[in-house]
Amino acid sequence: LLIMGLVIFNAALYVFMLFFYWNKHKRLNFFLIILFIYAATACLCAYNYSLTPYKWNDLGGGAFVYLFCILLIFLYPLRNFEFRDNLITVESNKKIQKLAIFYVVICFVNIAMSMDKTIELFYSGDWAGVYDDFYANEENVQLYESSFQKLVKNLSNYLSPFAFVYTFYLLTKPKLPKVLFFSLLLSVVIPSFMSATIVASRGMVMFLAIKLLISYLLFSSQIPPKRKRILLLIAAGLLALFLFYSILVTVSRFGEDESSNSLIAYFGHSMLSFNDGIFNNLHDFAWGKRFFKWFIDLLGSDSYFSAAKAGATHGHAFYTFVGGIYIDWGPIGTIVVALITCVFIKRFFEKHVLYLSDSIMIVFYVDFLANGIYAYNSGRALVWIMTYVVYLIVKKMENRYA
Repeated sequence: LLIMGLVIFNAALYVFMLFFYWNKHKRLNFFLIILFIYAATACLCAYNYSLTPYKWNDLGGGAFVYLFCILLIFLYPLRNFEFRDNLITVESNKKIQKLAIFYVVICFVNIAMSMDKTIELFYSGDWAGVYDDFYANEENVQLYESSFQKLVKNLSNYLSPFAFVYTFYLLTKPKLPKVLFFSLLLSVVIPSFMSATIVASRGMVMFLAIKLLISYLLFSSQIPPKRKRILLLIAAGLLALFLFYSILVTVSRFGEDESSNSLIAYFGHSMLSFNDGIFNNLHDFAWGKRFFKWFIDLLGSDSYFSAAKAGATHGHAFYTFVGGIYIDWGPIGTIVVALITCVFIKRFFEKHVLYLSDSIMIVFYVDFLANGIYAYNSGRALVWIMTYVVYLIVKKMENRYA
């Protein structure tokens, strides 16, 4: 009963903060959306614990409070950011348009090279086998068939924050360039969806949906109502596709009888895993080996770090993005990382007028927090650096007179 009380207390922290913030501001913004996602996760964690208390033997109240406080530090830059008319200004620019066309071309090449594999997976329907192969050994799943395809996929991944932003910016233009808009929309949706199918992932599809929503909301106040109605139809179609795929994967992996329980377990365990598997058990830390993995390996050093050998007991479970930072830097280092990130990113949210390049960083960061209810793979330093490089490239292309 005491442990159940702690889990309910954890949910209450987020729900109370959610209502407190809503009563104070009374409007939808990114802070509220992210807080809602974590509040819903905390409530699902409480429900999941009530169903499977035997799975969590080492829960403590301090870990929940620590997780909540770290999240608030990361959320701090979002606290006063509001969607409003004329929030984003974009100068008419052929260079940026050419970058968007380049993105479309490489994505269509990626789609052409990956289509057969995706069709084959849907035809076989063996999503359980694909998932099991991936988690048994990631090398069992062939993500690239050639070095050229790897280059194409990497380019599309690194440019995707720009592409998401530019896609929805086009909807604010007086005359919508329909061919470019729909080409971009297909380019941001289809490759991400294909990547999810290769590893039978449901989370990646959810990540895609959230990123589309975040990008839309940033420009929503500047999009004409008629176009919003068309977007609603497109969103309904995509949602139907995503749900169909998620149901196929869930039933294949768990069977019809266990599908509902598997969804509760999927969305309602990350906070429990952080508390039980990492915070209360880890006795050694990676000291940057996970975050900087790509660069460490590039320089010929050894980035290997086993969280299990360091005491972690979470296995393949999610443990939130805070858990990932905690594995790298420990309890004090995680606070330092949170504060550094907050100082670095808040300047983008505090501007009175945003440019397209600023929007890239905002969408990237909000998406990072939203997906942080799960966990991130090692090597995230490369993603942060490449996103900032894309920001600098777009900033250089912009005609800034203001």
